[in-house]
Amino acid sequence: MKGAGVIHERLRARIDAKEPIVGGWVAASGEFGVSVFREAGCDFVCLDCQHSSLDEAQAAAILARSHGPLPMFVRVSANDPALIGRVADAGADGVIVPMVNSPEDAARAVDAVHYPPAGRRSFGPIREELRSMSPAALAARVMVLPMIETAEGLQAVEAICLVAGIAGVYVGPADLAISLGLDPREGATTDLLLDEVGRVTAACQDAGVIAGMHQPDATAARKWIVRGLQLVTLGTDVSFFKSSVAQGVASVRTWDTNG
Repeated sequence: MKGAGVIHERLRARIDAKEPIVGGWVAASGEFGVSVFREAGCDFVCLDCQHSSLDEAQAAAILARSHGPLPMFVRVSANDPALIGRVADAGADGVIVPMVNSPEDAARAVDAVHYPPAGRRSFGPIREELRSMSPAALAARVMVLPMIETAEGLQAVEAICLVAGIAGVYVGPADLAISLGLDPREGATTDLLLDEVGRVTAACQDAGVIAGMHQPDATAARKWIVRGLQLVTLGTDVSFFKSSVAQGVASVRTWDTNG
């Protein structure tokens, strides 16, 4: 994978084998959600700081306490070097960066994990085992995945994929759908974005980086994996909890009605 640094060995094996990389998405449950996704066999878990009850300070605390064999990503709330640096210092194996609209935006995200003169990150690793690593090694261990989720970003996706230091791009289907005048609820579940996501996967393949996209469930994930995506998530901790509870309530009510 071109320019992506030192990828977590668990992910590297699946990337090299061209196997799907399936992740869990934590929006509310914190360390409990991380442990559940780990035990369920996910390839990685992402802490969401953009559309969730978590912020980067909370994510950094979770990262510092929950480190283990499961790779841990953070979707930061903005393309801000202070936010990216904070979660990188806490040991994030990857950062997903929202609203990247140009190669310059992508380069700023990469700069945020590298130290001068290559970037603009301030030195201050939080987790104990990181403190003995060199600045170059600390920077290289963080995968950077810019999000393609606007019409502007889509038009620049080929150039974004060529930015040195990114590991891949991650499609945000809801915002991309909105940007194109479509229904955000149908971005991942229908074929509305078939051509657009196809353009992203082609750009990633040409550049030698991975293509990812947020998914509402396993059905949608399977559909898009066969169309060229390699990294996917399966809904969120909140959606899994809601779905499980709803099924339980419906089952009890049906049983009660039927005697």
